[in-house]
Amino acid sequence: MVSRYLCGLMWLVLITHALPSAAATLLTSTDRDTLHQNEYLMLTFTLQGSDTRLRGDGIKPNIDLSRLTGDFELGPIVTRHRFTLANGQGQPVSTLQLALFPRRSGSLLIPSYQLENGRSRPLQIRVLDPVIEAAPEVFVRSGATELKLLPQQATLAYLDLYSRVPLKTARLGAALDATSHALSVEILPARDSSTLYHGHQYQVTRSAWRVSAARSGPVTLTLPDIWIETAAGRRLRLPVSRVRLNITEPVNTPPSGVPVGTVQIRQTTFDAPLIAGQSYPWQVVIRSTAPLSALPQQLPAQTLPPQLMVYIDRSERHIDDSRTPVESVVEYTGYLMARGPGEFLLPEIRLSYFDPQHGAVRAAVAPAQRLQVQAATASSPATLSGAADQHTPAPTAMNWRRSILSALLTALALTLLALWWQRHRSRPRNQQPLRSQQPALSAALLAALPGRTLDEGLSQWQTQHGPDTELQQLVLDLQRYYYGRDKRPDGEAALSHRVSEMVQRLHDRQRVTQPPASDDRWSPRSFTPGGQSGDQ
Repeated sequence: MVSRYLCGLMWLVLITHALPSAAATLLTSTDRDTLHQNEYLMLTFTLQGSDTRLRGDGIKPNIDLSRLTGDFELGPIVTRHRFTLANGQGQPVSTLQLALFPRRSGSLLIPSYQLENGRSRPLQIRVLDPVIEAAPEVFVRSGATELKLLPQQATLAYLDLYSRVPLKTARLGAALDATSHALSVEILPARDSSTLYHGHQYQVTRSAWRVSAARSGPVTLTLPDIWIETAAGRRLRLPVSRVRLNITEPVNTPPSGVPVGTVQIRQTTFDAPLIAGQSYPWQVVIRSTAPLSALPQQLPAQTLPPQLMVYIDRSERHIDDSRTPVESVVEYTGYLMARGPGEFLLPEIRLSYFDPQHGAVRAAVAPAQRLQVQAATASSPATLSGAADQHTPAPTAMNWRRSILSALLTALALTLLALWWQRHRSRPRNQQPLRSQQPALSAALLAALPGRTLDEGLSQWQTQHGPDTELQQLVLDLQRYYYGRDKRPDGEAALSHRVSEMVQRLHDRQRVTQPPASDDRWSPRSFTPGGQSGDQ
């Protein structure tokens, strides 16, 4: 009998442990089974009834996606994990989704996958030949502005997306990749334009990268693919493209730290005479086709006359991609001031660069300026506000009227303030303590209690002397009489008698509990003036 029960219990345990694994199912599905070769489909793996999470990449993936790379190119992987309720029971659900781009036309197979005890069924995909259009809805062009470069010389790698239909989404599949690690890459913001191509108007979105290599040698740039979904629901994937750059050493090696590319310098010109002691905004702008990192952090040094002072406040660095070729821009902003009158020469600003077209070192120069400085007069006081405040306008009738009106308004405001202050000081202040605001009987009882209110005094009294039911009842009756609705004519007389007796009892109780004075000459009380008088 015992063995029969043990066998039944064992079978029950085995069935209970087997139920969750039997409920685990692995499903594969696609959003479509027929497409053209230049389109892509979405493949989804779904695992239900198991705590296992699907992984297609990383360490020890449980879905081997390399089995698909023979017929498809793989897009980014997206995984989701959630807990759902079905028929009143909860079960975990894990999904893995990715885009597949067919490599060839024909009948392609997505094989069966197995995970735990769940197995998915194989899927057959029919791939049609790509549609050849004279004016395609979407296409891409890529390249670089310069393919033969010198070390540290910049070129622009671009990826132009042409579309003549509205797009729902368009994104790059990856980042720019290169075979060389000694590569400087500056990501430029995307720019939109429009152009006419084969009789159709196209919207063009350019993604560009400014690239420069640190040393010579061949460099291959892999421009990312583009994943597109049109507003009509058509899904396309424009494949990756590659650009090969040839980096060669020049015959004349440029000096270290010299920018490789053209350089232009301009500065603020001062045509009108300056006023001594006034500061004038001064700006120097350097534009170059060299990388932004090759331009100096500080303004090239100048030898200034002793009477001229130059202060550089800040420098701003950015890339101007609105021009062709793209330029690096550094703006040095500051102030210039002459200490005294006279004629001074603001020196030229010179910056050396290596011209890749001529293979030689050249210099960009902002020419020197001859400044005429006049002495400061009463009509042109020295100021630090800049050139915009050089000529202070003379007072006019309108300015006088504004000054008079401002003075009247100020006097009126001060008068009103003085009246308010006088009224505020003459108003009697109610500085009586909180005890005097109590009714007469409550105030009399409160005077014998250690507190600001009856409740506070009652609480402190009972803390020091123990519970007192008679005092509690008296406080309650006083509150009912003064703040309750039922007020009897003879109530106040009775309460007055009770309050008098209670006050006397409280005073007697305090005298009884007060400790006697100590005659100990070493007690703290004996060191006070009152305590020492008895000894003297």
